[in-house]
Amino acid sequence: TTGEWQISGERARSSQNGECRLQRDVATSFLCEVTVSGEGGDSGFALEGEWVAKHFSFFRQDAGDAECPLPPDLDPGVPHNYRIELDGRWLQITVDGCHQAFAGWLEAVPDKLLLHARDTAVEFSGFALTEGFEDLFDRGEASLANSEWKIASPVECTIEGNELIISSGEKQCNAARLQRFSEIDVSANIRLVRTVAADNFCFGILLLDANGREMLRLSVNTAVSVEVSGRKTSFSLPAGWDINDCRQYRLLIRSETAFVYLEDLFLGDVPFNSVNACPAVFCQNATIAVDMVRATAV
Repeated sequence: TTGEWQISGERARSSQNGECRLQRDVATSFLCEVTVSGEGGDSGFALEGEWVAKHFSFFRQDAGDAECPLPPDLDPGVPHNYRIELDGRWLQITVDGCHQAFAGWLEAVPDKLLLHARDTAVEFSGFALTEGFEDLFDRGEASLANSEWKIASPVECTIEGNELIISSGEKQCNAARLQRFSEIDVSANIRLVRTVAADNFCFGILLLDANGREMLRLSVNTAVSVEVSGRKTSFSLPAGWDINDCRQYRLLIRSETAFVYLEDLFLGDVPFNSVNACPAVFCQNATIAVDMVRATAV
């Protein structure tokens, strides 16, 4: 923190004189929301790292990046919500829930978030920062190469029609994220496209350690099973559940327990002591289509 700030509860107001900065280190993927109001002077936020610096003005279009257009009728005196979503190199900025100010790739992954104001009074409130990501696979075909996904080789993996398509034979294939979580809420929307061996296939969610070894496996075929340290717990699929439809599978890891959900249906829980787990989706003897993966720290 630099400069003079008036801090009251969850509000921070910068001085009208000099430069004021609030800075903190951030994870490779996060969601930040902050409400801002002020005099309309030189203020904004920045994402910075060793190889990247991206600045965005809250109120002054002439001071901001031309790639980040502000709403034309923006009134600085009225509180505005800024939603900043970073997923590795992918950045998306939304103002007041509806105006997309930026969506694109940065040159590198930043590791610092700054809020700043120069010679103008700006009030920040409602600051919330959550580690995690949501990938809807709507960022173009280049997103696999540009993003934080690590594709296990050999594997056939493409993005088609806003879906991640993973195909595997007898060897299990997975697409994993490198960001690690101790306690995590992870979900994936998956549909089974085809099977190689009708009686010997599976797909689902993995939690991996830093070396890529399985810590937990949520596996789906004719039933749902959760395997931890060689111990398997099985659950029946609900009546009418069709694995060929796009369905949501979810794990909530909290208090040394893994809670298992199919969409909003709670199946059960198993003991699990998570230590810096990386989420992944996988398949074996099958082709799957994934239209969303979301993981947040809890």
